[in-house]
Amino acid sequence: MKWFYLITFLFLKFGSDIASKEYGLQDKILFWILAMVGYITATVFWLSSFKNGMSLSIGVPLTSIVLMIMAVGAGLVFYKEAFSLTQLLGIIFGITSVILLTIKT
Repeated sequence: MKWFYLITFLFLKFGSDIASKEYGLQDKILFWILAMVGYITATVFWLSSFKNGMSLSIGVPLTSIVLMIMAVGAGLVFYKEAFSLTQLLGIIFGITSVILLTIKT
């Protein structure tokens, strides 16, 4: 169940980030409302993932990396933002860090 809450959090947070970007571009109150409702709802699922046994040392880095990858992808595809070698290295190091954190020794 903790994974359901965590994955739901990821999609709600990502959707809220997109709504925030749209609010910044279009200055329409609808996007502000969608972002705020999304962030609040995402936080409920975030807290529920911890209540259901999600590890802090895994949950936080994992969601940070996944959200980073999603944000970079959306920036490239939807907003035609530039992508640098530094960002690519950051993603590679981020993925590596999650792998290292999840390895059981």
